[in-house]
This record gives sequence, structure tokens and C-alpha cells, in this order.
Amino acid sequence: DNKNDSGNSNGVDENNNVKSELELVELIVPVSLRAMFFVYYLVYAGVEVGFFGWIATYALATVTTSESMAAYLVSLFFVSLTFGRLLAIPLAAWVPNQHMLRFQFGVTIIASILSITIMPISYATACIVTCIMGYGVSSLFPLGLTIPQDYGFEVNSKVISFCVMGATIGETVIPFLVGMIMGSTGARAM
Repeated sequence: DNKNDSGNSNGVDENNNVKSELELVELIVPVSLRAMFFVYYLVYAGVEVGFFGWIATYALATVTTSESMAAYLVSLFFVSLTFGRLLAIPLAAWVPNQHMLRFQFGVTIIASILSITIMPISYATACIVTCIMGYGVSSLFPLGLTIPQDYGFEVNSKVISFCVMGATIGETVIPFLVGMIMGSTGARAM
């Protein structure tokens, strides 16, 4: 009855098997990697909030004069964001996290390029680009948290706090900067 539980620190599990050194040592995310996550979430949240926060203003200045049509772009963004998150749940069972993250990044980059090139052409292209952007950023937040776990690092409260700080600052500062630039150079700055 004197069994060792699996949480002991003597290097032996409940079946008296010796644990490997990797199992005994919890890999803690280094500060440099935490800083990278801070920047990742700063940019992610800034792009997401900056896009949906200013898309109606951009549309009114470039592709429509109707406030309701401009507001529909914000709705389209959130519909595609929700669709992407709902789609990501079953996909996560079959597609590795790295592949999903690369795909989502690719879609977001394509949407960014399209927003510069074809979005100002018409309201229809603005709708298409808005849907692509919403889908592109839909799963970036949760997928970012899987990266350290995939490499054996422990995602603890310190790592999460760096992510949340980055996201909070990004969703505050980047939309503000977009608004300042749009105010001084025009809506096409978005």
C-alpha cells in the first residue's frame, strides 16, 4: 500500500518506472519568447480591432454613402469571424495546430493585400475583403496559445498575462494610430 503517486519528485512513477529528465523538468517559457507572444497579440488585437473599428468609416469615405451599408461591413466581419471560430473547432481534431496557424496567417495576409489593392474598387469587393479578413483573424488568438505547448513549454499565468497585456495594448493603441493617420491623410490610409 506504500505506492508513490505520479506527482512525486523522486523520479519514480506509480509503477516504479524511472521518469525521464524531460518529464521531471517543466519547461518554462523564456522571457524572449514571452516578449514575442506580447508582440504577436499586440499586432493581432490591433489588426482585428483596427479593422472592424474603422471599416465603416473607410467604406463611407470610399465605396458607399449609405451609413447602413457601411455598418453591414462590420456585421459581415463578425459573421465571418464567428464562422471561422465555429469551423476551427471540428478542424482542430484533424488538422495540426501549426498548419491551422499558417493557413490563418496566410488568409489574413491575403486579406491585408486585398484591402490595399481591390477593396476601394466597389462595395462588393469591400464586402468580400471584409469576410476574408474576419475569417483570417478568427482563430489566431487561441492558436497562438498552442505554440508553446507544441514545443513542450508550460502555458501558465505568466505567459497568459504577457498575451493579454499585448492584446490589450494592441487593441487600444493600433486603432488609435489608424484613426490619427486616417484623420490626417484620409480614409485610404486604412
